[in-house]
Amino acid sequence: MKAFYACVGCLLLVGSAAAVAEDNTMTIDRPDGPLIVNWGQPPPLPDQGRPVFDELDSNNDGRLTEVETEPHALLHTDFKFADANRNGSISATELDRWNR
Repeated sequence: MKAFYACVGCLLLVGSAAAVAEDNTMTIDRPDGPLIVNWGQPPPLPDQGRPVFDELDSNNDGRLTEVETEPHALLHTDFKFADANRNGSISATELDRWNR
């Protein structure tokens, strides 16, 4: 019975903690001006679906540069990981591998 009340108590604490919005910002006064510190998870990126190579390859050279990936937020953020051979561009094969 004690375990039951302990579980109910934990659920109430978790529920009330979730209901309170946290302010994840702190301002520190410094001699050269205020320093604003933010922490926590960033908001999720919009779901844009899987990127299509031909739609992003604006100059039709068969590779995607970092600038060409800007319209697709997740691919652009993950550019260094999608560029498997680290040559500064993403091939169609690399994009297929990244899309899996």
